[in-house]
Amino acid sequence: MSSLADKEAVAETLIGKCTTSIPLKFEFDPKDNGHTVVLGTTRNGMSGRDALPLFAQDVLLALGSMREEAESSGVSLATLSRLLGMQSTPEGDREILDALRQLGHLVPGLRYSESDGLVRAGDGHQ
Repeated sequence: MSSLADKEAVAETLIGKCTTSIPLKFEFDPKDNGHTVVLGTTRNGMSGRDALPLFAQDVLLALGSMREEAESSGVSLATLSRLLGMQSTPEGDREILDALRQLGHLVPGLRYSESDGLVRAGDGHQ
């Protein structure tokens, strides 16, 4: 990404043509130094993440790490709990579901199905 710093037109083309509905997570250093960048679309620019509560941001990152599954088969609340370093409990599930509601405007097609217990994102043609 830093190589795009002085190439505004190239950066605009790459970022402007992004079609994913779940944020992308980039870790720039293989060592755990805490530097992470998340790109996601709000359909109104890319500034919505800063206004989210911290736990909702964590859920957003967890979903981003499971993007392919969320857009295809779905991700269980137990899997999200594990990614968040939590035990899968009814209270934890409610906390995750609350965060998913907060993320609804950032992740098009984000939904939880009580019938199979899976979180999905995308166009919903599954």
